[in-house]
Amino acid sequence: AVVSTQSTGEEKIAVLEKRDDIDEEVQRDIYISMVRLWVMRCEDEVYNINSELPILEHMEKMRNGEIAPLKPPKVKAMKPFILVKSEQQKRVFGAGYPSLPTMTLDEYYDKELKRIVDEQNNADKPGPEPEDPDEETEESLAKARAWDEYRDTHKRGWGNRHNRS
Repeated sequence: AVVSTQSTGEEKIAVLEKRDDIDEEVQRDIYISMVRLWVMRCEDEVYNINSELPILEHMEKMRNGEIAPLKPPKVKAMKPFILVKSEQQKRVFGAGYPSLPTMTLDEYYDKELKRIVDEQNNADKPGPEPEDPDEETEESLAKARAWDEYRDTHKRGWGNRHNRS
């Protein structure tokens, strides 16, 4: 409701400013409309600030250690299962796939978390210097020459043409 009132106030000001015959009464009406518009905007800002204050106070208490941050409750892991469309499909296909998943979501999360931590630990340790990809070795030169010779003798489209006209 406040936004629509603000937009109507802006529209009223725009209409009044476009008039050719701006006398003292119209000018006073423009100023009063502008003041009302800015009062509404200020009230809206005060409301937003008042709604943010409890959040900021709670964050300050958490930083000072007065309140412990809430931790999400531990959820019991579910067994993996397969959904089927009907009982008949369940009887025909049985479990569905030859191998059911052997890892729950919690196990997968723990495994991924361990992998990420290991990668971060390994990133801190200096490893062997990576080879320069621009550096040409005897092996890469021989491979490039062999490919060039192959391209010279086998033009594009001269490959297997079976079943094509």
